[in-house]
Amino acid sequence: MIFDKLRRTKRKDLWNDPGRIASLVNSSLSEPDEPFPASVEPLRSWVKAEWKNCDDLQLRDIDVHGTRVLLVWLRGLVDLARIEQGVLEPLAALQKRRPDIRQMESVLHTVHVRWIKTRQELNTAVSDGQVVLCADGSKLALVLDISKPPVRAIEKAENEPTLQGPQEAFVEHLELNIALLRKRIRSPRLKVESMRIGVYSKTTVSIVYIEGIAKPTLVEEARQRLRKISIDGVNDINELRELIGDAPYTLFPTTEETERPDRVTGSLLQGRIAIMLDGAPACMMVPAQFIYFLASAEDYYMNYTLTLFIRILRHMAYWSSLLLPSLYVALLSYNQDLIPTPLLVSMVAQHRGIPFPTILEALVMMYAFEALREAGSRLPRAVGQSVSIVGTLIVGDA
Repeated sequence: MIFDKLRRTKRKDLWNDPGRIASLVNSSLSEPDEPFPASVEPLRSWVKAEWKNCDDLQLRDIDVHGTRVLLVWLRGLVDLARIEQGVLEPLAALQKRRPDIRQMESVLHTVHVRWIKTRQELNTAVSDGQVVLCADGSKLALVLDISKPPVRAIEKAENEPTLQGPQEAFVEHLELNIALLRKRIRSPRLKVESMRIGVYSKTTVSIVYIEGIAKPTLVEEARQRLRKISIDGVNDINELRELIGDAPYTLFPTTEETERPDRVTGSLLQGRIAIMLDGAPACMMVPAQFIYFLASAEDYYMNYTLTLFIRILRHMAYWSSLLLPSLYVALLSYNQDLIPTPLLVSMVAQHRGIPFPTILEALVMMYAFEALREAGSRLPRAVGQSVSIVGTLIVGDA
């Protein structure tokens, strides 16, 4: 099927639009958008064949006063107690003879209910941890949102700790992360637009912005870039950044990431856009400027004079760390006359017996610092701290 589509497409169109090939392949790999049969039995056979070798798939057949009903869900993603109390008990108490699916809907004790009519929607709903209810005589099915996925509790921000201000951090659940933003911005102008990306993962990604503050052109640009994504699956917000960034191969960041809801709230009030991914404990904010990366979450909770001083200090530290190694090499290799004589004598004495040039010495020093930093962050916490301390002492002594 894929080759037939490529054969029917003009070679000139494929050459001018390379993304066309990916879209054709993805459309061929996507699940068939077929309607439901009017009987439960063929649908049950199709579900078992589609979810073959999936031991966590659960199929429950129920007879509701003469009408056969099929429940489909995945074990471990739903609340079994709510299935018993909100679905099975109301259906058993239904008095009508041979009820149809709409009459069953009226007695269910669930808040979120929606209708689906295709098999692809059934697969998506089951994968999301929802329960699908099908009945004889209906080409529609009910999706009951009684999911209970494994969710990590809200904890303190580990990568962006602060002494003042909120201590909450995002988790790996998109709805809970959006709720943290809703708690801070209680306005209907806070808009959340969701879509799915990934042929197999079908990961939910949401665009969050404040209507009237964010520029419509910026929101539309974010929509278009997300819709153009053609990939098998996305697992983290950093992968998404490479897919929608202006320069995906650059060494410099073009978007800002944070795990703190208060920082996202502040960015939204400034007219920026937040992009959130289900399963990622962080949020991406666009557009990003250089000055944003030298700001801290705690800056919003301190006096502006102290914040100004600290930000100036950060800028000085940044430019010093960037320029001092090259300045060190330039002074010792080519401009010794600019160094005060006492300092030059001391530096020459320290370099006596070292057979390497100054530039190689600086490169080795920078490599050692990066290696120690990587070891301290990747090793277990107790071992990493010891390696960082001992390594710093060795480098300082050298």
